[in-house]
Amino acid sequence: MLRKRFTKRQKIKALTISILVAITFFISYNVFTAVRYIIPLDINQVFTLAILIAFLPFGILDLADTRWRANADENLPKLVVDINGFVRSGQTVIKALELAADRNYGVLTPELQRFKSQLFWGVPIDRALMRLAERIGTPLSRRIFYSLLHITRSGGRVNEVLEVMVKHVSELRLIEKERKASLRPYLFTTYVAFFVFLATSILLFNSFFIQLAAAKTAGGPFKISLNVSLVRNVFYQLSIVEATIGGIVAGKLGEGTLGSGVKHVIILILITLSLIHI
Repeated sequence: MLRKRFTKRQKIKALTISILVAITFFISYNVFTAVRYIIPLDINQVFTLAILIAFLPFGILDLADTRWRANADENLPKLVVDINGFVRSGQTVIKALELAADRNYGVLTPELQRFKSQLFWGVPIDRALMRLAERIGTPLSRRIFYSLLHITRSGGRVNEVLEVMVKHVSELRLIEKERKASLRPYLFTTYVAFFVFLATSILLFNSFFIQLAAAKTAGGPFKISLNVSLVRNVFYQLSIVEATIGGIVAGKLGEGTLGSGVKHVIILILITLSLIHI
């Protein structure tokens, strides 16, 4: 996955456009006969494709942004440790940041190099640090770089402050890992709920609606006009909707972001396709 940061506005714009495209595609297939010859799919396949068109672009952008932020937060403790080491060797905090720009900190390295270039072109230190914090944009990065900004302004026992910061950042990362680990069981719960829904739908269709249609065909007492194919399509489409919503919820509960639910949506849709043949 490409590591790139996307803003909330970009993700909402992508979601809006993809939903409009999906609706247009689905309506065009049902209204214009020519589209059915160009795209030789049945209504269930078109519905599944429309769902994927509607949500995949947003999910992919959100997942890429989430991985970018995760990589930034993962490398921030290393950066703080190295800054502390540079300062202990006699460098200033700003000089330590410039030296760190020549090292590999994942997605942080281009931002540190940009910070170094801004200083070279005469941007004030305060403004350059604030821009660096905003470009990275994670709560942890803002906390670290704003703290470094106050250190450069106030001075004092910089080494002691940096050592406390190293400990604080390590504790925050540990708490975050524990939080994610505590949410993982909810991922299993979401899958169980989906399988219960899917099993109920299959049993209800096979045990009730098909039997009801068979009784009518055999001339039984039931005088009900039942379109089995329509009922089957409704159950299938409800299962796809449930797979989409369940996958998104699984990503949010299990990993903390909606974009992480993209892979769960795909998995649940594939399971639906394998159990309910279209």
